[in-house]
Amino acid sequence: MHDQRRPERKDNMPRADSQDGFSIAEVLVAFGILALGMMAVGSMLITSMSSDRYSVQQRASDAPAITRIEQLKADAADNTSGITGGSADFPPSPTPAAKALYHYRWIVEKDSPFTGVDRINTTVGWGGGANCNSATPENCKYTTVITNFAVQKIK
Repeated sequence: MHDQRRPERKDNMPRADSQDGFSIAEVLVAFGILALGMMAVGSMLITSMSSDRYSVQQRASDAPAITRIEQLKADAADNTSGITGGSADFPPSPTPAAKALYHYRWIVEKDSPFTGVDRINTTVGWGGGANCNSATPENCKYTTVITNFAVQKIK
């Protein structure tokens, strides 16, 4: 009688049959999982880029505000009458039709928290929105508030 078993390979490696491999269902499930992972990574990249854009705009808005605060602090140190609140746009609009990118308003609270010290609350707004201007920067799409203190000149 003839032996029907396969002959053993000398390197002890299994022999590939035409039945070995993945089924179409297994391949589809694997591609589905891969597609979900790629969509998650894409979503994270979009969120990261949006967050980075916001950070860049916030840093750009802070620089002129901090410069103005430093000017106010210098004025407070040199001026016995103190400093006052106000508002401004940055960059200043060259024409009425041109729009500023950032809107600032600073409020000076005299003798707060101590006598001889003024609190400067600066609100910066950008990104548009209803009534987004230097008088009401808190109405802008994005806002940030910077609080600082200035020592008054002794009379």
